[in-house]
Amino acid sequence: MDLETFEKSGKSLVILKNNQIIFESSDHMLRPLVQAIKEQDLSGAIIFDKRIGRGASLLFIYAKVAQVFTLCASKHAVAVLEENNIPFTAKTIVDNLMNTDGTKVCIMEKLSAGKSPSEFFQELTK
Repeated sequence: MDLETFEKSGKSLVILKNNQIIFESSDHMLRPLVQAIKEQDLSGAIIFDKRIGRGASLLFIYAKVAQVFTLCASKHAVAVLEENNIPFTAKTIVDNLMNTDGTKVCIMEKLSAGKSPSEFFQELTK
């Protein structure tokens, strides 16, 4: 799979492991990623995610994924991925991910600030 194929799929999240799709979703936000982490061992997986912010990047680290492809990443997501040596490809990089009406910074960008990967995962699953 590549970014163009992923974009045409209409999915928000596709996870590959051993060249097989092990999880996919059309749901938005972080819920499908959290569900995938709870249900599967994602270590070494390749992630295709429509939009990633700092929160998603922390979850990728928590899950020990190998590589990330995205249509849009925030600068905060890029910094976290680079700090943790996770290779990524982003079609577009923006300052911040915004909420659905574009008026405020995404709540998950704020909620993930200052948290470690495990702290953020615990916050989302409590």
